[in-house]
This record gives sequence, structure tokens and C-alpha cells, in this order.
Amino acid sequence: MARGFGQGGHVEVAFKNRDGSFAFWFPCAMGVDVQGRVLATGDSVLNGRGALLTTRLTPRGTLDRSYGATRDGRSVLYGLSGDNDPNCGAAVTGAGVLTAGIASTLAQVDPTGRPSRRFARGGVFVIRRPRGVSINAVAPAGPGAFMVTGSAGNDLYVARYRAALS
Repeated sequence: MARGFGQGGHVEVAFKNRDGSFAFWFPCAMGVDVQGRVLATGDSVLNGRGALLTTRLTPRGTLDRSYGATRDGRSVLYGLSGDNDPNCGAAVTGAGVLTAGIASTLAQVDPTGRPSRRFARGGVFVIRRPRGVSINAVAPAGPGAFMVTGSAGNDLYVARYRAALS
């Protein structure tokens, strides 16, 4: 482990419900922006609602206090349709925009950790067709576009989306 990262080479990040209990989450994707900041994301049920939880760490492994609505290194984006899917994918642009796919939901947070309203209402878009889509990977596909792959029933699902990624 890299001793200059976090404490002893690792970091633990928790999210809490309003009642003070810790939220269980499935961190399932991560990326690094051009400044070396690490974004890790996954889904959860937080305060009784499906949510995309994202944390941003500095290159030294401390919570980035400039990130998230409360500036504590954590971002919560409510509106996920799946609330316990351990499979997801995410892409991070150089500017720090994170686009994640979990179950049939695509979500995007801007470089500050807030929902990207340029992407979709509330930063969340649900894939309605084909039915039963479950996203496993997200990758950049040129300026303003990204690719997703996963499954739709027993079939491979691959799609290209155009969106505000920069």
C-alpha cells in the first residue's frame, strides 16, 4: 500500500442517515480526474430513498472539502430506481464530471458534486426501453458522449448517449 495515501495507504468513507445510523452502500465504480482526485461511487438506500453516493478524495487520500453540497467530500444524488444493485459503471471526465450507470438509471454529478441539470432533470435519467436494462460499465465516447454496456434480460445491451460531460 502507498503510505502517502490516506492513513496507512487506505481510506474509509461512511455516509449517515438522518437518524445517525450508517447507510449501507455498494461502492462499485471509480475514476480519477486530471488533478489526481479520486471519485468513488455506488448506490444505496439513504434516508429511505434510492441514492447515488459519491465521495471525492484528494490525491493524498483525504476527503476533498470542496466537494458536495455540504462541502464534506461527499455527494448524494437521490432518484435511483435500483437500491441494492452491486453492479454499476462510471466514467469521470478530466474536469471531474462523474457519469454513473446503476441498474437502469444513469446519473451525473458536476465537478462540485451537485446533480448535473444539463444532463437530466435532477441529474438522473431512467432507461425505459428496452425493459430490464442493467448497466455494468460506462466509458467516454468523445466530446459530449459516452457509451454504456450491460444486459437487457439475457441480451447484451450497448448504447451511446450524448450528454453534457465536460
